[in-house]
Amino acid sequence: MVTSTHQAMDFGPNVGKIDRYARFGLAALIIGAVMAMSDYDVLSSAYIVILLATIPLVMSAIVRWDPLYAMLHIHTLASDLWAKTEIKTKDFAPNLSVPRRVMRVLTATAMIVLPIAYGSEPMTWEPFVILAAIPVAITAIMGWGPIEAMVKDEPEEV
Repeated sequence: MVTSTHQAMDFGPNVGKIDRYARFGLAALIIGAVMAMSDYDVLSSAYIVILLATIPLVMSAIVRWDPLYAMLHIHTLASDLWAKTEIKTKDFAPNLSVPRRVMRVLTATAMIVLPIAYGSEPMTWEPFVILAAIPVAITAIMGWGPIEAMVKDEPEEV
């Protein structure tokens, strides 16, 4: 009989010092390049989407956690620092079922794609919808929802 163990995603810090500086630097370069190439009166849809792409870079550098690193179980921290900065993760165990995660992925995708596809030029309300998709996408990636954590005591089967 073969048993498989479900390994939960680690929510402890996984972005090291050099990695953080690289993320901040890359975001600054992207923002600077967009501002240098665009007209200051009106930003086109493409420039706004590129600027929105810097948000995950900056956020992962600030919170020192990258969801892709967590899914791949890698980190760029020094090994002696890792033990000192580990966070208790039992409160952040996945509490979303697979159908709920899929629904959140589809919702976030629609919130990003539809405003870009059907938006006006220059963008007015579209960036706000795209920004609102970020928490939806993050809860889908993590498998953990704060509302579900407040409402339910026990996590659902994942």
